[in-house]
Amino acid sequence: MPPRLAKAIELIDQENRNERNIQVQVFHVETLYGPGVPDEDVIKKAKELKAIIVSEDPDFYTIQANKRLIKELGVGCVVYKPPQHGIRFWEKCLAFVLGWENIKELARESSPPFLIRVDKRGHAFHERL
Repeated sequence: MPPRLAKAIELIDQENRNERNIQVQVFHVETLYGPGVPDEDVIKKAKELKAIIVSEDPDFYTIQANKRLIKELGVGCVVYKPPQHGIRFWEKCLAFVLGWENIKELARESSPPFLIRVDKRGHAFHERL
C-alpha cells in the first residue's frame, strides 16, 4: 500500500478511538526497512511484531513460497482487490476508509493464518488462503 495511505488510516483511526473500537497501530513497511523489501522479510517481520499485512500486492497469496511461509508462521493478510479497470488511488483510499472498522473486526475474529480481501466498495470478506 502507498505510505501516505497507511499514514492516513493511522491518523483517522487515532481520531476515531474510543472504548468500543478495536485499537490498532498502522505503519508502512518502508518505515521499518526502506523501499524494496522482499516479501519474505515482510512476512517474517509481521510474525515478529504480531502484525497483519495489508497490501494491494497479490503476490502475498499467489506466490506459493509466500503462501507457504504465511501459513507456516501464522500471519494474517488483508489484500485490496482492485476493480477490473485497474487500481486508482482514490478508490483504494475510499475502500479502506469505508471498510476499516469491518476489516479490523474480521481480523480480530480470525485466527492466523487468514486472508481478508477488500473490494473497491470497502466490503471485506474472508477468502481461502
